[in-house]
Amino acid sequence: MSSERKLVLLPVDGSDESMEVAKYIAKAVNLSNTEVVFLSIIDKMPDIFWETGRDATVSDHLEHMKSWDTYKEQKMRDCFQSVSKILGAANVPTSALTCNVQKSNKGIARDIIAECKFGYDAVAIGRRGLGRMEESMLGSIAAKVFINVVDAPICLLGDKPKAGKILVGLDNSLASIRVVNFVSKMLTSSNPAVCLAHIVRIPETKDGKPLDEDNVNKISREHEAQMKPVFDNAIKVLTTAGLAPENISTKFIKASGSRAANLFNEAKTGKFGAIVVGRKGLNDTAEFTMGRMPYKLGYIAKNIALWLVP
Repeated sequence: MSSERKLVLLPVDGSDESMEVAKYIAKAVNLSNTEVVFLSIIDKMPDIFWETGRDATVSDHLEHMKSWDTYKEQKMRDCFQSVSKILGAANVPTSALTCNVQKSNKGIARDIIAECKFGYDAVAIGRRGLGRMEESMLGSIAAKVFINVVDAPICLLGDKPKAGKILVGLDNSLASIRVVNFVSKMLTSSNPAVCLAHIVRIPETKDGKPLDEDNVNKISREHEAQMKPVFDNAIKVLTTAGLAPENISTKFIKASGSRAANLFNEAKTGKFGAIVVGRKGLNDTAEFTMGRMPYKLGYIAKNIALWLVP
């Protein structure tokens, strides 16, 4: 196990979802020799509280709102105490925990994204915390952070996923090497079951009909030959990190539709608690911050921990 110091960022907002993120991190992430930073961005006092001429009831609350910053900061520090207890039970010493409460500068999402540039080994946010994740993935603080954090591995946490089984989506890109290295460094402390999966895209014929069995088998063999060295290297990396060989499996998933949907269906069927994929795969366009498959996974993977690795 590496003795390298690790750094984890948990943006919190005092919600129940913040507690769930801390509980998941305490169970799923290797926290040995790790510093955990709790980041809370205090948003500005809503403008309506200064518009006393428009609403006669506003003046009743004005005295309270004058202490808005103090109130919000105390709420965040109370949250810090709660999540500290959760991580303390996971043997993270108090000296390794930092509470960073800041006033909003450029907006909550932008401020969190800016903080993520400072060398974090993992960032985790709740899908429903930090602003509810919208179906369209637009307008939500969590969505903006998830889409735009390109400097650190980030986890989008939905509900209360189990921490014991991990589905790792791989292709033969350099991103897959980084994905496996991340899993070995951050997610193997509890010796979880890890399945290395590759999506085999099966095209249709020109008239929209399924390919015949011979062609399907030919495509499958080609993918298996390409992925064998990737899987072999991944298994070596994971076992070197201490994962038991019997806890590692491989799988080729034949798919004619969406790669994201097929990977998520595999996670549901196999009762995996987490999916880990590269932020960008072999065929994704360079100018976009996220590939098509992880973006689609962000829509549909609502009851699972979804990790994106840059």
